[in-house]
Amino acid sequence: MKIADSFTKKYNVDKLVYYENFTDVFSGINREKKLKKWKTDWKLRLIKKENPEMRDLIYDFMNEKEIEGMKYVILEREKNKSEIPAKNMQG
Repeated sequence: MKIADSFTKKYNVDKLVYYENFTDVFSGINREKKLKKWKTDWKLRLIKKENPEMRDLIYDFMNEKEIEGMKYVILEREKNKSEIPAKNMQG
């Protein structure tokens, strides 16, 4: 999406090509920590095993109208962040 100053914009990420479901957040966090240690080619093989065409899986979860709505919400959030005055750091 690349519309907010975030990981996706910084690293030019614009597709959801792989995901895993977990029953609890701690299992998901542990899996993510393991995958972060993997070599890139190992990660790519895992992704291509499940999604050989590397198609964008976001459309399995959302339609175009929902995606556009999400973009609007993110843009508004980013705009509002820049309008919040910085706290006075004097003490």
